[in-house]
Amino acid sequence: MIISLEPAKAFKSCYAQELNEYLSLRKLELSETGSIREEQFLRRLDTYICNHTKERMALTNEFWQEWISRKSYEKANTQAKRVNATKKVISFLQKRGVQAESLRIELSHTQSDYVPYIFSDQEILAIFRAADNYKSTSASPFLHLSVPITFRILYGCGLRV
Repeated sequence: MIISLEPAKAFKSCYAQELNEYLSLRKLELSETGSIREEQFLRRLDTYICNHTKERMALTNEFWQEWISRKSYEKANTQAKRVNATKKVISFLQKRGVQAESLRIELSHTQSDYVPYIFSDQEILAIFRAADNYKSTSASPFLHLSVPITFRILYGCGLRV
């Protein structure tokens, strides 16, 4: 079940009505978790708008560029998500007649520094051996059964913890 906006949490910027409409539409197509993330994003955007203007104005490319600029504490992927979400909001605003320039940005695709670790056959056998020898406790009497099954499902399906 998706919780609707409470009056105390309503958007406060001069574009509050449009942001409420957009959020209502997005909630129809997103999961509950996605809806929560979308609402958090829109609240940050609403605060940004409040801090930069008190009245309706043309939302220029420069306005959007500052909004989507990468923060010192965030990864490129986080910025890319904000850019994509912002493009959707801009498109919606334009369809509602708001003067909002399209966002012109080229994000450089950065390579991740993540290097996966691939277990050797001996390491996999050692993991399964340890899982098979896992002892139950009085608090969890079925650990000796659930731990080996869990590790085999993770391994067999290629799942990550």
